[in-house]
Amino acid sequence: MTILRLTNRPEPRPVALPEDVLPLTQADIPRLRLNNHPRIAADAIARALYEMPGLSYWHPDSGEFIVCAPWRHRADVPLMRDLTAFAHEDELVQAAIAAAKAKGMLGFVASEHYEKRRESFYQRNGLYRLEHVITFTHERVLDYLDIPQTGRLNFVRVRGSDFDLLQGVMAVDASAFSPMWRNSHAEFAWWMSLPSVEVWAGVLDGQVVTYAGITAYSRFGHLDRIAVHADYQGQGLGAEALMHAMYRMAELDLPNAALCTQSDNEASQRLYTRAGFKRHQRDDYDIYGIIFEKETQPA
Repeated sequence: MTILRLTNRPEPRPVALPEDVLPLTQADIPRLRLNNHPRIAADAIARALYEMPGLSYWHPDSGEFIVCAPWRHRADVPLMRDLTAFAHEDELVQAAIAAAKAKGMLGFVASEHYEKRRESFYQRNGLYRLEHVITFTHERVLDYLDIPQTGRLNFVRVRGSDFDLLQGVMAVDASAFSPMWRNSHAEFAWWMSLPSVEVWAGVLDGQVVTYAGITAYSRFGHLDRIAVHADYQGQGLGAEALMHAMYRMAELDLPNAALCTQSDNEASQRLYTRAGFKRHQRDDYDIYGIIFEKETQPA
């Protein structure tokens, strides 16, 4: 049989789920108090319920609710998209976590990119800091126009119709990141559908070994992601991918750039610092959550 256990601590404080905390359905949306809600609108709730049914809850008498949506378009990881609650905060959160566990999800995530909460809130509900995300900025991107583009890699623009190239990029992503942090096919499809996004594959001897993705805004670019296949790491190919991404942003006349990375990824931080990026702590944020592990044991 398969046993689901929580692999991380702290353990949640046991909360008896009251009978009047109920699954939130499409029919309940008109009863929510959403006038001038600062974080979420009715259409976003409807979309979340459609994409991830059975994971959002509410307390009809008080109107309090929790809405869970796919995290980064992951069907196996719900994100606490919004929690509007006071008296039944913990009950709503634990109802959603229990539902995610029962459905065999990989984990449950709450990102402070949306809203910051007290540490005690996460401790009470058995959520811990999965990642501290730190930001960097670069104010001299146009200097890269003067740097010769040399190296081992041939960079090819990836488009949604390039099936083989996209499969190669996804293979790099799966190799470079642990399961929790990989891009799903849906995430790639959404990301690459945005007109401001460019994804470039780094090809070596006919094989995709790295990729870089950027988003172009009005006066700055965002380095969305860089990945190098595990078999090719430590050979300077990440630096080549970064160089190409910076050169491309310079070609787009974007004088400034920004990026995010994990606080414990010291290799990437060294790479970005050498490229001229500087820390920008104001936009740092934490990702809290819990990861469920499936253990298979004899019946």
